[in-house]
Amino acid sequence: METLWGHRFKRPVTVEVISPDAKATVLDSFPMAVRRDAVVRKLWLAIGLYRQDQAEVVAAGRLRQTATRALFLPRSRRILLVPIPDENVLEEALAHEMIHAMQNEIFPLASMLREIRDEDGMVGFLGALEGQAEYLAPRLTRTGESRKNCQIPSGSLWLLSEAIRSTEQFRDLPPALMLPSYAPYVFGWQLACQVAQRHGIHGLDTLLRRPPAGSWQLWNPESYLAGELPVDWDTSWAQLHLPKQWSKLGQARIGEVRLASLLLEWDRELAWSLLSDAGLGWQGDRLWVVRRKGDQQEGIVWKLSFATPKFASSFGRAWWKIQGLRTGTDLPPIEMLTAGVRGQWSDPHGNSTTVVQEGAQVLCVQGFSEGLTRQILRRLAKLPQVQGKDAP
Repeated sequence: METLWGHRFKRPVTVEVISPDAKATVLDSFPMAVRRDAVVRKLWLAIGLYRQDQAEVVAAGRLRQTATRALFLPRSRRILLVPIPDENVLEEALAHEMIHAMQNEIFPLASMLREIRDEDGMVGFLGALEGQAEYLAPRLTRTGESRKNCQIPSGSLWLLSEAIRSTEQFRDLPPALMLPSYAPYVFGWQLACQVAQRHGIHGLDTLLRRPPAGSWQLWNPESYLAGELPVDWDTSWAQLHLPKQWSKLGQARIGEVRLASLLLEWDRELAWSLLSDAGLGWQGDRLWVVRRKGDQQEGIVWKLSFATPKFASSFGRAWWKIQGLRTGTDLPPIEMLTAGVRGQWSDPHGNSTTVVQEGAQVLCVQGFSEGLTRQILRRLAKLPQVQGKDAP
């Protein structure tokens, strides 16, 4: 195969047939596979799908069973292929990896991977990478194939989806819990399908030139196509004059994937209720952290955006309950406000914990005095909301 969707290979790609055991050994040492598995292993441990002492064994077994029938190694430009009786599946798996080889020629994948800062960004990038390959592979092996319905995975994707959905523990899992071994393929395929329908096959190059900005865009294709990004905020609140003993450590976005993991670690039953069906409804967040000298007490200011006030209220209530679990304290009941909910409590040292819902947004402030907390909340309430990428 010298050309692929209009592009010509500049360097040869070799195909090497290997045994299933050899493939598992390669996967266990392959950086991208390990990195992908590290995230899902943490999530699956938290929801009790296997015990801690079984984690390594089960994770390795799952890789052997669910990984694709082939694997592209970018440095050596080799495709490792595991022979199976079904020639159609094998041919499609080979086409999938050939697409990865072409992606690696057109785009600086190694440097793009190094620039990814968090799990959410990795999920979005993998969605673009795998979605493009899954969408194009059947069209290289079955001439003229097309689907009008972008909600139905094709070929091996359909088999993977059916296998997962037929397993009792996984049947009703939301996207946040399917990460990252499943979501980039299925949701990435759906996104690629919609991009191709709107812009044609060559429009798929857009996916890697502008990968989804995390999981939210991946399972909300219309937001990706419209150029809508997760909500970000002006960071000028950090100019607020904190007492001299406080020093600023920095700011970051938690992201939907890491947030799902945090919820699961603190209260499995509560997290399951929030992550089921439509998931968290997360649309963006920004976390600021400062530290007090001497006792190293940390102060946290966290602002999150959700799809609707209902999603925001559910998260606000859940986070308030989790703070009680985290501190081992019977916190006062959360208040009902006209615009949402509020929880407020101070420990014996005067450090305040506050959760406030305002419409579809939630503010969490922890570790400061009550007076400083009120000042921060007043300042944050005046900040303009902007759309844009996460800025350090």
